[in-house]
Amino acid sequence: MSVGIDVIDNEHKVLIEMVARLSDAIDNNDADEVVLEIFERLELYVKEHFSREEALMATLNYARLPPHKKQHQKFIKKISEFKTTLQENYSIAVAEEVNLFLFNWLTNHILIEDMRFSLPAYERGLSDYQARKLTGLKGFAIWLGSNIPLRQRIVLAALIPIGGILLLSFFILFSGYQQLGEMKSLLVKNKLLQTVNELTHHLQTERGLSLGYLAAENDYYFSKLVDQRRLSDHSIAQFNDELQRSYAVTLGEGVLLPIEQARQQLLQLKQWREKVDKKVAVEGEVKQFYTVLIADLLDLPGTLLQLEVASNIALKMAAFTSVLRLRESGALQRDLGVEVIDAVYFSEEDHTVFARLSGEQSGINHLIEQLLTREQRDKFLALYQLEAAAVQSYQVQIYQAAADGRLTHLSSQRWFELMSNKLDKLKMIANQLAADVESRIHHKIQILTTRLSYYAFGLLVILALISCSSWLLSYSIISPVHRVTRAMKRLAQGYRDFHFFDKFAKDELGEMVGAYEACRINLLRADIAETVHSRRQDFNLKTKIREREHYRVLSSVDPLTGVLNRREFNKRAQYEIEMAWRYGRPFSLMMIDLDHFKKINDLYGHGGGDKVLKEFCNTCYRTIREIDILARVGGEEFAILMPETNARQAYELAERIRSAVSKLSIPVNGAEASVTVSIGIVEWSSAHQKEVGKVLTDADAALYQAKNSGRNRSVIYTPPRGEA
Repeated sequence: MSVGIDVIDNEHKVLIEMVARLSDAIDNNDADEVVLEIFERLELYVKEHFSREEALMATLNYARLPPHKKQHQKFIKKISEFKTTLQENYSIAVAEEVNLFLFNWLTNHILIEDMRFSLPAYERGLSDYQARKLTGLKGFAIWLGSNIPLRQRIVLAALIPIGGILLLSFFILFSGYQQLGEMKSLLVKNKLLQTVNELTHHLQTERGLSLGYLAAENDYYFSKLVDQRRLSDHSIAQFNDELQRSYAVTLGEGVLLPIEQARQQLLQLKQWREKVDKKVAVEGEVKQFYTVLIADLLDLPGTLLQLEVASNIALKMAAFTSVLRLRESGALQRDLGVEVIDAVYFSEEDHTVFARLSGEQSGINHLIEQLLTREQRDKFLALYQLEAAAVQSYQVQIYQAAADGRLTHLSSQRWFELMSNKLDKLKMIANQLAADVESRIHHKIQILTTRLSYYAFGLLVILALISCSSWLLSYSIISPVHRVTRAMKRLAQGYRDFHFFDKFAKDELGEMVGAYEACRINLLRADIAETVHSRRQDFNLKTKIREREHYRVLSSVDPLTGVLNRREFNKRAQYEIEMAWRYGRPFSLMMIDLDHFKKINDLYGHGGGDKVLKEFCNTCYRTIREIDILARVGGEEFAILMPETNARQAYELAERIRSAVSKLSIPVNGAEASVTVSIGIVEWSSAHQKEVGKVLTDADAALYQAKNSGRNRSVIYTPPRGEA
């Protein structure tokens, strides 16, 4: 813990050694006079050290001198208080507490506060550390590293020779990279649109089957509906997976709202399915839900494809979107036809909607023909001509049957199958269009990637040409990095003595040095904390040995269960109250009573009751912390003392104990015994003062409330109004 000034560093070592001697005296259980003598010498030396340290800071005009003095004064005052406490009420516990405070305060003060004035001392020439002076080019490079930020040096080295060429190369690369990103984004979106095509197709079929199932008197549609729902769920899972991948690219604010609307609609799908299965849903409402859901999904292609792409790709994407619209119009007409045939009634309104859907499909067909070339029309549109002709023929039969009043002669199942075949072909066409678009996008990406590779290679050649002219600046970068690297290696090897006194600019290197110093200080603090912890462990071990012997002599353990008895519990509780009163730390107490324990004794005998008590104590030990104290304070009544625990935390522990006990199955005399507990909880407050009896009384009151409330529960004590 060196600050670079030998006088101050040596005094710090003396202070730490004196605190260590004080700790040894406490651990060795030396006489009170020995401990007090060491403490008095420590008090005098601290005052002398603080005076010399403040005088040195004054010569440096140290900005933090006033708050530093206040810390010194508070520490001196604290030492005086500790001295009075040791003289009036000396005990090993109090002495150990004082010793730990001294260790923590001194180490933190040296590592944090005293280290801050090491750099001003070095700059004023008061430090004993001497840095090696460099001259010539290397010295100039070190000066650059100390005064010019790293980023500015790199930019300066790159822009002086050929700034204009690099700038031009940057724009070319940026433009190419942007185009490549757009193509990759378009590829991801195209995959998403393929899942939209698949999902809307299955939802359209599910809508038709749901409406058919609601309208039909038999279960013809139900088995198909169940199978179709599996396909829909699979498509929904694929849709969600593609959405997650799509979030990796920039979708734009205008896309997020339709996506969220579609996802919210999908979340309601399960509820509507349940209504359909129970046949409690209205056909019109079911149709409206599915139609809105599909419409939200069909809105996605238009919002996703807002990119400037090649005309052939844009036309095929527009054709893809039109095919989806055509399929939805056909699906609605399929559903309407099923409703009309099953209802054996073709109203004027139905006739108007049916005709409108036919006209709409005709218009979309015409639009698709305009978007595709002759070759594409022959390739794609010819795929579903037979199905379209069969559907048109059956439409004529529907019109004729409606006019003649012979709708009963038609089959809604036949109409559903014909329209489904047509829609399946449209789905196939959409898939082929999407696959063709994907192929063209891959080709475009390959061209852009090759072009960017050539640009990047040219840029690397340019960068190689300027390397000879940037040696000086590169040295100013490499040298500080090497020094930080060497310091970190020494730190990794366990050396904590290397301290940077050179000035670094407020850049990345400066942050690296600051991080190194923070790491070094934390490691020093950890070393000291480990030493303190080790001493604390030794002290705790010795204390536990003495306490164990003491407990044995006083017979402080309950012979049946092995937990503390009431006398020892009261002693421990009194100590925790003293600590809470002095330092304001929380602690809580819970009283536990085994419910209907007399019945257990009557049923299984006292031997069985004893076994239940032991298993209960074992369960408590598995649940509570090491610092918690379990005691038997009555026949079937127990208490747990919980230091550093408020009422809420105690209630959580009580619930864990209560749950664990209620799950016990204890073998007794060939049977399985079970038991529950009621628990009362109270958190110590200043109203209890230092009286254990008051705390126990309030805990008993909470326990009484738990038992009167039905047992097998935990209750936190609530003071009556006016007492809190």
